[in-house]
Amino acid sequence: MSLVVGSARIDENGKISGGVLGDNNGREVSTQPYYLHSKVGMF
Repeated sequence: MSLVVGSARIDENGKISGGVLGDNNGREVSTQPYYLHSKVGMF
């Protein structure tokens, strides 16, 4: 089983805020597999 992370990045107008709720054009929400960056924990 893998973990998938989702995030809303833009509204249907290509802006950060002000649009209608939901993924109206199919490009407002992005998903990607979870991963640990190679720099994590190396401070």
